[in-house]
Amino acid sequence: MRARCFVAVFLFVALGASGRAQAPMQVTACDLVNSPQKYAGKVIEVRARVDLAFEDFSLAQNGCEDAYPGVWLVYGGDVPTPTPSTVNDLERKPGSVLRVNGVPVPLEHDASLELFKQRLNARRLAGIGERPCYDCYLFRVTATLKGMFFAGGTGKENLGGYGHLGCCHLLAIEQVRDVEAERTQIPFGGSFRCSSDVRKLTPGEAQRLHAFDQPCGTVSFRRCQELNSQQIAAAAAYWDDPIQPEEGRDEGGMIQGNRLTRSWESPDKLKVYKLEIDSDASSNPDSKATGGTITRETCQAVIPPLPMIATPNCQEFSSEFPVRDADMDRVRREAASGNDGWRMGSAETASREALTVAAATWQVNLAQDLRFEECNKPMEYEGDQLTWCGWSDPAGMQTFSVQVTRFGRMRHGKGWEAVPWLLTRGNGVACTPRP
Repeated sequence: MRARCFVAVFLFVALGASGRAQAPMQVTACDLVNSPQKYAGKVIEVRARVDLAFEDFSLAQNGCEDAYPGVWLVYGGDVPTPTPSTVNDLERKPGSVLRVNGVPVPLEHDASLELFKQRLNARRLAGIGERPCYDCYLFRVTATLKGMFFAGGTGKENLGGYGHLGCCHLLAIEQVRDVEAERTQIPFGGSFRCSSDVRKLTPGEAQRLHAFDQPCGTVSFRRCQELNSQQIAAAAAYWDDPIQPEEGRDEGGMIQGNRLTRSWESPDKLKVYKLEIDSDASSNPDSKATGGTITRETCQAVIPPLPMIATPNCQEFSSEFPVRDADMDRVRREAASGNDGWRMGSAETASREALTVAAATWQVNLAQDLRFEECNKPMEYEGDQLTWCGWSDPAGMQTFSVQVTRFGRMRHGKGWEAVPWLLTRGNGVACTPRP
């Protein structure tokens, strides 16, 4: 009986292993979005550019941009998703193995995977002037991805798939090969000062720009892009600015009341056009423009960025710092004797000292000109008071957040100001140039 059980287990494992060992199906991103059921449950291999942004970790669909839904990506094994989304997969237990619909998805850890993650995650940390730098990634990354494909829902009304808000099909990555990274024009390091120039539009000028607006659902993706680019180019012409709109980032049109707003950023984020058009009824495609404004923002370097040939080497950190009863007793004694006075001060002061402790754990040298950004308003949670505080350097090479907490068990009927702060969590990114 034991022999039979052993044989059965061996056959089960062998069959599973042989299924994984079979050559993957060679596909394109368009194959996956155009015929998802054909590849559902199959191990596939696809070479494509990978798009990473806030709430977006997906395959680029060059040549089939109109196809929906797209393909969301997820790492197998114990590597978390590199962007916030409703998937909430920013942390995984070391040594764990991802399961999708009960199917284990391993991940091959090698130099190609590390290069892929490093290039994909490299980004500008600081803003441009006073403007935050959203999705300021320093490379466009293309790679060959092998993994298990899972088909999601079909049609724009069906969000029963995978990824952010159930948007997509899913490719669970098991292996990464042949990584290619093209440097974007986003500046690495440095700081900038920006200035704005505003032009007021007459009703006739506003109507001429308004004529480019067409609901993208009524035209193809490419035609919609062309119209948006023509509108931005026409706005830039007021400054005789020969921009290439298709190379920048169009934030898309947004309607609030009877006002249409569209923003465009240059590839290096150092130039922005913002178009605002008022109409008599913006929800009506036959509406007439009544006026508006164009704002042009340009930015100049105060601290020069690093040369484009400098390769960013960025490390990300995230840690919990558990506090034990013994730690509370020690801190209480130190505070009573007048030591560690920073614990009894403001959250800003406490966060700077707490960051020093965290940096020692991460073995990172903090920039000398690190500056305080802000602390969130302290909140009470389960009887404790906590807040997150941010720090960054002007050149945009380091950014950190630390959570400091006052524990209710140390309050003893007194006000919160009589309770010391303790470090409880921290995260951040530190970048250095590599020649």
